[in-house]
Amino acid sequence: MSSKRDIFMDFLKEKRLYSPLVESLFDIYFKELVEANQKVNLFSRKSEIEELWTRHFLDSLSIIEEFKKYRNIKVLDFGTGGGLPGIPLKIIYPDIEMTLLDSTKKKINMLKLIVSRLNLDRVSFLTFRLEGKEMEAYHGYFDIIVTRAVRITPLLQNAMKRVLNKDGIIFTYK
Repeated sequence: MSSKRDIFMDFLKEKRLYSPLVESLFDIYFKELVEANQKVNLFSRKSEIEELWTRHFLDSLSIIEEFKKYRNIKVLDFGTGGGLPGIPLKIIYPDIEMTLLDSTKKKINMLKLIVSRLNLDRVSFLTFRLEGKEMEAYHGYFDIIVTRAVRITPLLQNAMKRVLNKDGIIFTYK
């Protein structure tokens, strides 16, 4: 019987996204995320740890068929939590500029540590509320917004539209 990690790695191979470096980065990310989650709630503690591979990493990459046509873009991961889906997308597409946004400073501080251990560049962090005044500096800035596990209210929908450029696209999960 295949492990959840094996299922995820097979998915990467099937989609031609696998490399030894990608495998290594996801192994590090898994380890760091599990360790960090003991201190700060980055993903549901009710989940089996092994489910990170399929329920979170694979799900984060479920948009790759649509996403892969974009290059050298600015992406906002709104409500990033444990860096999902932003960090898996960044690992697969290192040329994108990724901004991880979460209003919880403890989560963002933990993600800074994880991203530094993954040695990912062109990743920035924001501890604002999307609908807050601080985001006015990002008006029309992002090409793509990704968000998982965030309930999109009309207020948030309008806030997303403000920071998205005129040709931008929003990917909502679940």
